[in-house]
Amino acid sequence: MTLGACSLWPFYPAPPPIANLPATWSGDVTCPGCVPHQQALTLFADGSFHLRDEYPASKRRRGSEVFFDVGRWSRLSGDESRLILRGGSEAVRQFRLQADGHLRQLDPSGSDIRSIRDYVLNRETGLDPIAGPMRLLGQLSIHADAVRFQECLTGRDMQVIEALPVSVSKQYRVAQKLLDADAETPVLTSVLGSFSARLASANESAAGPVWQLDIQRVKRFWPGETCAIGAGAASLPLRDTPWRVLAIGNEPIPADPLAPPLALRLHDDGHVSGHSGCNTLRSAYRADDNALSFDAVSTTRRACIGPSQQALERAWLQVLQQTAAYRVVGSYLELLAGDRVLARLIANEMH
Repeated sequence: MTLGACSLWPFYPAPPPIANLPATWSGDVTCPGCVPHQQALTLFADGSFHLRDEYPASKRRRGSEVFFDVGRWSRLSGDESRLILRGGSEAVRQFRLQADGHLRQLDPSGSDIRSIRDYVLNRETGLDPIAGPMRLLGQLSIHADAVRFQECLTGRDMQVIEALPVSVSKQYRVAQKLLDADAETPVLTSVLGSFSARLASANESAAGPVWQLDIQRVKRFWPGETCAIGAGAASLPLRDTPWRVLAIGNEPIPADPLAPPLALRLHDDGHVSGHSGCNTLRSAYRADDNALSFDAVSTTRRACIGPSQQALERAWLQVLQQTAAYRVVGSYLELLAGDRVLARLIANEMH
């Protein structure tokens, strides 16, 4: 959804080189020979960002998949045209603001991507808030007169605009009792929610519109946990979390901005989707306690670009065949065969 400049999204004049935020940039960032990939990025003048990666349905992909990220953005000291985005993914994202106002995607080291493709996001005339719904992690507090949620990656402290079900409130109170805490103590909570904004009321100190959150579903409480990101974070659920492969065995996956990441998603209905670096993959899985196994994996039939990608695809598919158990630690997933770690993955989406 694209909104005009008269929307209620928090708006502040930003210092050069980026004028009139919030603003949205979008474009096609499909690498050569890869599945279609559309990206949209909205920057807000309070230093937060929303990003959406969309892989539309195609001849090689039965359905579309969408991944979100949120977090904080800043400019690099000494090079204010270079933007650094820190969100839920392990590595920072980097862009360069061009003289024409568009954003050029950079590689993980901050250098231009050398490719026949032009990895540029064009500034849009309208605003796409990229509001969700998306998975969010934050501190939930329920009081008699209000429900609030402080999101971990952006730091926003937001009013929850719809009343939560009575059953959720009861679970929240149980979580507080586990902490032996009073009614004012927030509880780390994973939710599915959508952002919105409203005008500040007369008794509020905000200079402009303020953030709100519409929670569609509360997924889990983590009593006693904090907003730590990484191994110290509250463990994410195995199912329905998009995972990206960091390492196979002891070998880290080399950063390649031109190749799709090795990816895995175990859906609630028992089917598996993902990517091998060359092809999309499909399978089914069985999980019980810490046991995990995959059925035979089917892939599309696109040839890999070069022997290194082919070897990586073969190694990843072999990991799935050998997996017998799993372990989730914070935002990391380990696929196991006995005591041996076959692969290590990280949540590819903010929590």
